[in-house]
Amino acid sequence: MQKIIFKSERDLLSFFRKFKGKNLYELKNLLDGEIETKISLNKGMVGQIFEGLTGRPPNSSKFPDIKELGVELKAIPFRRLKNNSLSSKERSKLKSINYKTLLHETWKESLLRKKINKILFIVYEHPPGYRFNELEHLKYVGSFLFDLNTREEKNQIENDWQKLKNEV
Repeated sequence: MQKIIFKSERDLLSFFRKFKGKNLYELKNLLDGEIETKISLNKGMVGQIFEGLTGRPPNSSKFPDIKELGVELKAIPFRRLKNNSLSSKERSKLKSINYKTLLHETWKESLLRKKINKILFIVYEHPPGYRFNELEHLKYVGSFLFDLNTREEKNQIENDWQKLKNEV
């Protein structure tokens, strides 16, 4: 599977839309053998599968996964409630902060801002009673794009970052 270069966020969303409703076992089977061998057998494997679908091997780069668009991919597990709505299964970590480099950063150039500026949240259903590696029971629901620059919380996030920096 060759690395896909996306020309726009619309192209990225459209790419993932074609997988909607498939279980993660089916999606993992679409991966190139070389990428599949690099998928770890831990909780992060779901995100690695989605990254692999774009032709990118798993990595822990400090830069966004889809570099050409500046978009980070983040897989989020949800559970279906009795009223058929979805609820987040757990908290999600977006980025660790390096307190040694934080002191020398500005918000505009910070590694955190670069990583969270645009995030494609990839939502999958994780029913109760199944482990993260029981892929045939986990189903891709859809994706949505978070763009920090269009969010009303943008200033609050920057202020929180500044407070954290001042505490260091």
